[in-house]
Amino acid sequence: MLLYGESFCGKSTFASQAVYLKNEDGSPMKILYIDAESGSIDNYLDEMENNNVNLDNLYLVYTQSLGEVLDCIKKVKDNEDFYEIDNETGEETDIVVTDSEGKPFRADMIIVDGVTVLHTAAQQGLLEFSKKRARVRADNKGLVGDEKLISIEGSSLETRDWGAISYKGASLCLSLLGTGKHSIVTCREKAETVTEKNNKGETVEVSDITRLKNSQKETDELINTLCLIASELYNIVEAFIPVTMELRDEPTRTESPFVMLYYTLVKRGLKDIEEVPYKFKEEVKELLK
Repeated sequence: MLLYGESFCGKSTFASQAVYLKNEDGSPMKILYIDAESGSIDNYLDEMENNNVNLDNLYLVYTQSLGEVLDCIKKVKDNEDFYEIDNETGEETDIVVTDSEGKPFRADMIIVDGVTVLHTAAQQGLLEFSKKRARVRADNKGLVGDEKLISIEGSSLETRDWGAISYKGASLCLSLLGTGKHSIVTCREKAETVTEKNNKGETVEVSDITRLKNSQKETDELINTLCLIASELYNIVEAFIPVTMELRDEPTRTESPFVMLYYTLVKRGLKDIEEVPYKFKEEVKELLK
Protein backbone atom coordinates (compact mmCIF):
# COMPACT_ATOMS: atom_id res chain seq x y z
CA MET A 1 0.00 0.00 0.00
CA LEU A 2 1.31 3.43 -0.95
CA LEU A 3 0.19 6.43 1.12
CA TYR A 4 1.16 9.85 -0.16
CA GLY A 5 0.16 13.45 0.42
CA GLU A 6 1.28 16.73 1.95
CA SER A 7 2.97 16.91 5.36
CA PHE A 8 0.62 16.44 8.34
CA CYS A 9 -2.24 15.08 6.22
CA GLY A 10 -2.41 11.87 8.31
CA LYS A 11 -0.17 9.40 6.49
CA SER A 12 1.66 8.22 9.61
CA THR A 13 -1.56 8.19 11.62
CA PHE A 14 -3.20 5.93 9.05
CA ALA A 15 -0.17 3.65 8.77
CA SER A 16 0.06 3.29 12.55
CA GLN A 17 -3.43 1.78 12.67
CA ALA A 18 -1.88 -1.45 11.36
CA VAL A 19 -1.04 -2.37 14.97
CA TYR A 20 -4.73 -3.19 15.45
CA LEU A 21 -4.80 -5.73 12.61
CA LYS A 22 -4.98 -9.49 13.14
CA ASN A 23 -3.60 -12.42 11.17
CA GLU A 24 -5.95 -15.03 9.74
CA ASP A 25 -5.45 -17.20 12.86
CA GLY A 26 -6.55 -14.32 15.10
CA SER A 27 -3.09 -13.49 16.42
CA PRO A 28 -1.98 -9.84 16.42
CA MET A 29 0.13 -8.78 13.47
CA LYS A 30 3.81 -8.21 14.20
CA ILE A 31 4.77 -4.86 12.70
CA LEU A 32 8.26 -3.76 11.67
CA TYR A 33 7.91 0.03 11.61
CA ILE A 34 10.84 1.81 9.92
CA ASP A 35 10.60 5.48 10.88
CA ALA A 36 12.55 7.94 8.74
CA GLU A 37 10.43 10.86 9.95
CA SER A 38 12.21 11.27 13.31
CA GLY A 39 9.57 9.91 15.65
CA SER A 40 6.42 10.12 13.55
CA ILE A 41 4.82 7.23 15.46
CA ASP A 42 6.01 8.07 18.99
CA ASN A 43 2.97 10.23 19.79
CA TYR A 44 0.67 7.25 19.25
CA LEU A 45 2.42 4.70 21.48
CA ASP A 46 0.61 5.65 24.70
CA GLU A 47 -2.75 5.54 22.92
CA MET A 48 -1.91 2.09 21.54
CA GLU A 49 -1.10 0.76 25.01
CA ASN A 50 -4.33 2.28 26.38
CA ASN A 51 -6.16 0.35 23.65
CA ASN A 52 -4.57 -2.91 24.81
CA VAL A 53 -1.99 -3.13 22.03
CA ASN A 54 1.05 -5.08 23.18
CA LEU A 55 3.99 -3.00 21.96
CA ASP A 56 6.21 -6.08 21.94
CA ASN A 57 4.52 -6.83 18.61
CA LEU A 58 5.75 -3.50 17.24
CA TYR A 59 9.45 -3.20 16.48
CA LEU A 60 10.59 0.35 15.75
CA VAL A 61 13.67 1.20 13.70
CA TYR A 62 14.70 4.85 13.46
CA THR A 63 16.90 5.52 10.45
CA GLN A 64 17.30 7.79 7.44
CA SER A 65 19.70 5.43 5.73
CA LEU A 66 18.31 3.57 2.74
CA GLY A 67 21.03 0.97 3.21
CA GLU A 68 19.85 0.23 6.76
CA VAL A 69 16.24 0.04 5.54
CA LEU A 70 17.21 -2.54 2.90
CA ASP A 71 19.15 -4.50 5.55
CA CYS A 72 16.02 -4.66 7.75
CA ILE A 73 13.88 -5.81 4.83
CA LYS A 74 16.44 -8.48 3.98
CA LYS A 75 16.33 -9.75 7.56
CA VAL A 76 12.57 -10.17 7.29
CA LYS A 77 12.90 -11.97 3.96
CA ASP A 78 15.64 -14.28 5.26
CA ASN A 79 13.79 -14.96 8.54
CA GLU A 80 16.68 -13.60 10.59
CA ASP A 81 16.65 -12.32 14.18
CA PHE A 82 16.66 -8.66 15.14
CA TYR A 83 18.86 -7.61 18.05
CA GLU A 84 18.21 -4.91 20.62
CA ILE A 85 20.17 -1.68 20.24
CA ASP A 86 22.27 -0.24 23.06
CA ASN A 87 20.87 3.25 23.77
CA GLU A 88 24.29 4.66 24.64
CA THR A 89 26.48 3.22 21.91
CA GLY A 90 23.86 2.73 19.19
CA GLU A 91 25.34 -0.71 18.53
CA GLU A 92 23.55 -4.06 18.39
CA THR A 93 23.63 -6.17 21.55
CA ASP A 94 23.44 -9.96 21.84
CA ILE A 95 19.81 -9.75 23.01
CA VAL A 96 17.30 -11.02 20.44
CA VAL A 97 14.15 -8.92 19.97
CA THR A 98 11.09 -10.97 20.95
CA ASP A 99 7.34 -10.57 20.44
CA SER A 100 4.53 -10.69 23.00
CA GLU A 101 4.80 -14.49 23.18
CA GLY A 102 8.51 -14.40 23.91
CA LYS A 103 9.39 -15.75 20.47
CA PRO A 104 12.00 -14.15 18.18
CA PHE A 105 10.31 -11.24 16.41
CA ARG A 106 9.09 -12.12 12.92
CA ALA A 107 7.31 -9.34 11.04
CA ASP A 108 3.95 -9.91 9.34
CA MET A 109 3.98 -6.37 7.96
CA ILE A 110 6.67 -3.83 7.09
CA ILE A 111 5.92 -0.11 7.25
CA VAL A 112 8.42 2.32 5.74
CA ASP A 113 7.31 5.74 6.94
CA GLY A 114 8.96 8.54 5.03
CA VAL A 115 10.59 7.38 1.80
CA THR A 116 10.79 11.04 0.78
CA VAL A 117 13.27 11.55 3.63
CA LEU A 118 15.24 8.51 2.46
CA HIS A 119 15.25 9.95 -1.08
CA THR A 120 16.52 13.32 0.20
CA ALA A 121 19.21 11.65 2.32
CA ALA A 122 20.35 9.64 -0.72
CA GLN A 123 20.54 12.86 -2.75
CA GLN A 124 22.60 14.58 -0.06
CA GLY A 125 24.96 11.62 0.14
CA LEU A 126 25.51 11.64 -3.61
CA LEU A 127 25.94 15.42 -3.60
CA GLU A 128 28.79 15.08 -1.11
CA PHE A 129 30.28 12.40 -3.32
CA SER A 130 29.86 14.74 -6.30
CA LYS A 131 31.91 17.41 -4.51
CA LYS A 132 34.69 14.92 -3.81
CA ARG A 133 34.57 13.91 -7.47
CA ALA A 134 34.83 17.58 -8.50
CA ARG A 135 37.78 18.09 -6.14
CA VAL A 136 39.66 15.23 -7.79
CA ARG A 137 38.94 16.66 -11.24
CA ALA A 138 40.06 20.12 -10.14
CA ASP A 139 43.33 18.71 -8.81
CA ASN A 140 43.89 16.81 -12.04
CA LYS A 141 43.37 20.03 -14.01
CA GLY A 142 45.72 21.94 -11.71
CA LEU A 143 43.06 24.43 -10.63
CA VAL A 144 43.82 26.63 -7.60
CA GLY A 145 42.19 29.39 -5.59
CA ASP A 146 38.77 30.64 -6.61
CA GLU A 147 38.75 28.49 -9.75
CA LYS A 148 39.11 25.34 -7.65
CA LEU A 149 36.53 26.55 -5.10
CA ILE A 150 33.95 27.33 -7.81
CA SER A 151 34.58 24.00 -9.51
CA ILE A 152 33.94 22.10 -6.27
CA GLU A 153 31.09 24.12 -4.76
CA GLY A 154 29.37 24.48 -8.12
CA SER A 155 29.28 20.75 -8.70
CA SER A 156 25.91 19.03 -8.96
CA LEU A 157 24.44 15.60 -9.45
CA GLU A 158 25.14 14.08 -12.84
CA THR A 159 22.78 11.98 -14.96
CA ARG A 160 24.28 8.74 -13.67
CA ASP A 161 23.74 9.95 -10.08
CA TRP A 162 20.02 10.43 -10.72
CA GLY A 163 20.00 6.97 -12.26
CA ALA A 164 21.56 5.57 -9.09
CA ILE A 165 18.85 7.21 -6.96
CA SER A 166 16.10 5.79 -9.20
CA TYR A 167 17.69 2.35 -8.98
CA LYS A 168 17.74 2.54 -5.17
CA GLY A 169 14.05 3.45 -5.14
CA ALA A 170 13.18 0.54 -7.42
CA SER A 171 15.34 -1.74 -5.25
CA LEU A 172 13.31 -0.74 -2.19
CA CYS A 173 10.01 -1.59 -3.90
CA LEU A 174 11.26 -4.93 -5.24
CA SER A 175 12.76 -5.85 -1.86
CA LEU A 176 9.40 -5.28 -0.17
CA LEU A 177 7.62 -7.37 -2.82
CA GLY A 178 10.19 -10.12 -2.36
CA THR A 179 9.48 -10.57 1.35
CA GLY A 180 5.95 -11.89 0.79
CA LYS A 181 4.81 -9.74 3.73
CA HIS A 182 2.21 -6.99 3.88
CA SER A 183 3.75 -3.55 3.40
CA ILE A 184 2.88 0.12 3.69
CA VAL A 185 5.04 2.92 2.30
CA THR A 186 4.44 6.62 2.96
CA CYS A 187 5.84 9.58 1.06
CA ARG A 188 5.24 13.30 0.85
CA GLU A 189 3.68 14.92 -2.20
CA LYS A 190 3.09 18.62 -2.51
CA ALA A 191 -0.33 19.43 -3.91
CA GLU A 192 -0.15 20.74 -7.47
CA THR A 193 -2.04 24.01 -7.93
CA VAL A 194 -3.13 26.28 -10.75
CA THR A 195 -3.99 29.95 -10.67
CA GLU A 196 -7.62 30.86 -11.33
CA LYS A 197 -10.01 33.72 -10.70
CA ASN A 198 -12.88 33.15 -8.26
CA ASN A 199 -16.40 34.59 -8.44
CA LYS A 200 -15.14 37.90 -7.01
CA GLY A 201 -12.51 38.23 -9.70
CA GLU A 202 -9.72 37.54 -7.23
CA THR A 203 -6.71 35.48 -8.32
CA VAL A 204 -6.43 32.34 -6.17
CA GLU A 205 -4.58 29.04 -6.27
CA VAL A 206 -6.68 25.86 -6.45
CA SER A 207 -5.78 22.17 -6.57
CA ASP A 208 -5.03 20.85 -10.03
CA ILE A 209 -7.19 17.72 -10.15
CA THR A 210 -5.84 16.79 -13.58
CA ARG A 211 -2.27 16.62 -12.29
CA LEU A 212 -3.39 14.67 -9.24
CA LYS A 213 -5.11 12.10 -11.45
CA ASN A 214 -2.03 11.90 -13.68
CA SER A 215 0.16 11.35 -10.60
CA GLN A 216 -2.09 8.52 -9.42
CA LYS A 217 -1.97 7.00 -12.90
CA GLU A 218 1.84 7.20 -12.97
CA THR A 219 2.01 5.50 -9.56
CA ASP A 220 -0.28 2.74 -10.76
CA GLU A 221 1.80 2.26 -13.91
CA LEU A 222 4.97 2.06 -11.77
CA ILE A 223 3.42 -0.73 -9.68
CA ASN A 224 2.48 -2.59 -12.88
CA THR A 225 6.03 -2.21 -14.21
CA LEU A 226 7.64 -3.43 -10.97
CA CYS A 227 5.35 -6.48 -10.86
CA LEU A 228 6.18 -7.35 -14.47
CA ILE A 229 9.90 -6.92 -13.80
CA ALA A 230 9.68 -9.23 -10.78
CA SER A 231 7.86 -11.90 -12.82
CA GLU A 232 10.46 -11.68 -15.59
CA LEU A 233 13.24 -12.05 -13.03
CA TYR A 234 11.56 -15.21 -11.75
CA ASN A 235 11.35 -16.58 -15.29
CA ILE A 236 15.09 -15.98 -15.68
CA VAL A 237 16.18 -17.64 -12.43
CA GLU A 238 13.62 -20.48 -12.62
CA ALA A 239 15.86 -22.33 -15.08
CA PHE A 240 18.58 -22.48 -12.41
CA ILE A 241 16.32 -23.75 -9.59
CA PRO A 242 16.85 -27.48 -8.90
CA VAL A 243 13.71 -29.51 -9.66
CA THR A 244 12.66 -32.38 -7.39
CA MET A 245 10.35 -34.89 -9.09
CA GLU A 246 7.56 -36.22 -6.89
CA LEU A 247 4.83 -38.76 -7.64
CA ARG A 248 1.77 -36.60 -7.16
CA ASP A 249 -0.83 -35.18 -9.49
CA GLU A 250 -1.22 -31.78 -7.86
CA PRO A 251 1.43 -29.22 -6.85
CA THR A 252 1.94 -28.65 -3.12
CA ARG A 253 1.31 -25.28 -1.45
CA THR A 254 4.40 -23.18 -1.92
CA GLU A 255 3.47 -20.21 0.31
CA SER A 256 5.75 -18.24 -1.99
CA PRO A 257 5.66 -14.43 -2.36
CA PHE A 258 5.39 -15.10 -6.10
CA VAL A 259 1.85 -16.40 -5.53
CA MET A 260 0.75 -12.90 -4.50
CA LEU A 261 2.82 -11.39 -7.30
CA TYR A 262 1.11 -13.47 -10.01
CA TYR A 263 -2.27 -12.94 -8.35
CA THR A 264 -1.66 -9.17 -8.64
CA LEU A 265 -0.62 -9.48 -12.28
CA VAL A 266 -3.72 -11.50 -13.21
CA LYS A 267 -6.01 -9.26 -11.14
CA ARG A 268 -4.67 -6.18 -12.92
CA GLY A 269 -5.09 -7.82 -16.33
CA LEU A 270 -1.35 -7.85 -17.00
CA LYS A 271 -1.18 -11.64 -17.34
CA ASP A 272 -3.59 -14.47 -18.07
CA ILE A 273 -4.02 -17.31 -15.56
CA GLU A 274 -2.48 -19.67 -18.12
CA GLU A 275 0.72 -17.61 -18.01
CA VAL A 276 1.16 -18.30 -14.31
CA PRO A 277 3.88 -20.93 -13.60
CA TYR A 278 2.38 -24.35 -12.87
CA LYS A 279 3.70 -24.52 -9.31
CA PHE A 280 1.78 -21.33 -8.36
CA LYS A 281 -1.29 -21.65 -10.58
CA GLU A 282 -3.64 -23.45 -8.19
CA GLU A 283 -2.91 -21.09 -5.31
CA VAL A 284 -3.45 -18.07 -7.58
CA LYS A 285 -6.78 -19.58 -8.71
CA GLU A 286 -7.81 -19.95 -5.07
CA LEU A 287 -7.07 -16.28 -4.40
CA LEU A 288 -9.03 -15.22 -7.48
CA LYS A 289 -12.22 -16.98 -6.33
